[in-house]
Order: sequence, then structure tokens, then C-alpha cells
Amino acid sequence: MQDDDLVNPYTKTWFRTLERELKRTPLQEIATLYAEPLPARRGKVPDRLEREVNRIERDKWKLV
Repeated sequence: MQDDDLVNPYTKTWFRTLERELKRTPLQEIATLYAEPLPARRGKVPDRLEREVNRIERDKWKLV
């Protein structure tokens, strides 16, 4: 099954902006998840991105 651009974070401008802020481990995890078939990774990429954005807001930007 081909992935649609709607579920491909690498085609999103917001991801390219966020990617600069991400640590290596989350980037590797997202790449690993993205390599899985869509049904197997359903919800996992957004969950991982949410945890990482929360970490950035809390630890790096001191917003929370």
C-alpha cells in the first residue's frame, strides 16, 4: 500500500521546521515508525511527535 502525502510527515512544512528542534533519537524513532506499514504505525507517529513537542516546550523553550 502506498502512503498518501496526508500521512507522510516528511512532506509537511511544519515537520521540516520542527525537525531542526528534534533530538537524534526521536528522529530515528519517527523514521523507524514511518518505515512500518501504515496500519502497524497508526497513531504512533503523532503520539511520538506530541511527546517530543511537549519536551521542547518544557525543557528547551521553558513555556510550560
